[in-house]
Amino acid sequence: MFSVHTPYRSDTEVVNTLHIPVSVLYMNEADQLTELCKISPTEKYNIPLPVVYGKYQSLFFKPHVDG
Repeated sequence: MFSVHTPYRSDTEVVNTLHIPVSVLYMNEADQLTELCKISPTEKYNIPLPVVYGKYQSLFFKPHVDG
């Protein structure tokens, strides 16, 4: 007996083409702006399905600042 793990992810992909890191944020179900991830230059990130098809279906971007 064996098991197969099938990951589910959205086709919505964010690619950072800038020379600085970028934070990706979204509005969660509690109406709070929440950081989803930090994307380094040239990095890619697939947005999770619940964010893509969530209540607001909006993404926000800002330069990532450490600290």
